[in-house]
This record gives sequence, C-alpha cells and structure tokens, in this order.
Amino acid sequence: MTLISKKFRNSALALSIVFTVTGCGGGSDKVDTLLDDLTPKDKSANITFVNALDEMASFYVQIRDLNRDVFSDEDKASDIAVNEISSPYKHAWGESLNNTTFGVQDANSQTKKDTLNQELTADSNVFAVAWLSGTDYQLSVFDKQASDKADVYSIRVFANSQMSVKINDSDQVVQTTEIGKVTQRFEVNNCETGLKVSGNYIDLCTLDLGKSYLVVADTNGKRVLIQE
Repeated sequence: MTLISKKFRNSALALSIVFTVTGCGGGSDKVDTLLDDLTPKDKSANITFVNALDEMASFYVQIRDLNRDVFSDEDKASDIAVNEISSPYKHAWGESLNNTTFGVQDANSQTKKDTLNQELTADSNVFAVAWLSGTDYQLSVFDKQASDKADVYSIRVFANSQMSVKINDSDQVVQTTEIGKVTQRFEVNNCETGLKVSGNYIDLCTLDLGKSYLVVADTNGKRVLIQE
C-alpha cells in the first residue's frame, strides 16, 4: 500500500469515527482523544521541564491542533518540585502537527498558570522553563546546546530579569541577560568564583569539568543547574 493510500485510509477512518462519536452525542474532548490516538506519530522531541517557580508545578504539552484545554489529564507531562527538573519527556506528533502548546500551573490551587505555543523540530532536545515575572507564571522553550570543552565549564545562563554576567574573576560585564531568554555560552575556568550573576557567585564545584550546563538564576542567585 502506498503512503498516500495509507494516509487516505487513516483520514477516512478518523472522519468516520468522528461522525459516529458526534452523532452519538460525544463531546469535542472525546473527538480530540480519538483523533490524537489515531494520528500516526512519526516525529518526536525530548523535553526537559524546569521548575524555577516558588511552588510545585504541573507541566502539560499538547499537539496544538486539538480543541481541548491543554490543562487536561490527557496532556499532563509531569509534576515537578521547586527548583527541580523532569526526566526527558518524549512528545510525539504526526505529519505537519509540530505546533505545540505548553502549559504550566501551580499543582495545588491550579489558579496560577501560563501557556505557550511553539513549533518544535523533529529529533530535537529542548528545555521548557517555568519562571516568575513578578508573581506571574511564564514559560520559555529553547533548544539544548551541549558544547563540551576540556578544562572549562561551558555555561549558559537563563534569567528572569536583566542581570550582569561576569566570568573568570574579571570585573568586566561579558553580557547582560535578557528577560526570559538564554545567554550565549561562557567558558568558565574557576568553579568557585568563575561565574558571577547580578553580584552573586554561582558555585559550579559540584559539576564535571569539561561539560556543558544551563544555569537558571534570579536576583538571589542560582535556582537550578542542569547539564545540557
């Protein structure tokens, strides 16, 4: 059977089930679930969720074409404690369905939340960082970029405000962070005093020299350290 005929058969089957469900009084959530289950998922990305909030948070990920609320049990990926990360989460999708909706909400009251729509690339590895803008939840998604180099710590910094970055015991500011964005990579040669963000030294001494890391920081200093 050709690829085109397979796609036609799958589409026809999906449509027939949709008509059956809607004809029997099934809601849009049931249709979404059926279509999601029936759609061949031959592309995927690995997502590492990062909780830089002040409370435990629930993370969600969904194919954007679905009509249901992203904050549904079907789309829940992980519950993550404060300043912790998830194991890599595999998000899969089918032909031309790489537009993805991310969601985060506080795990207890479920009243504080944020969503983000972003296109993913097949076979990519990304961070999805939840962070605070004042008291508001925010999400940022960006690619992992490992660039290991012997005898240095290869460091990128993600921050929730504009903060100065100094490296290797120099008083020169090498970059000012942008709100909710990741910096360029810095080569740091001193684990104790080699990285200074907004006047706070970031202790790297528990890390492996020669590896690449993401530092998630706020004005109080380091929140999370993650290997790229």
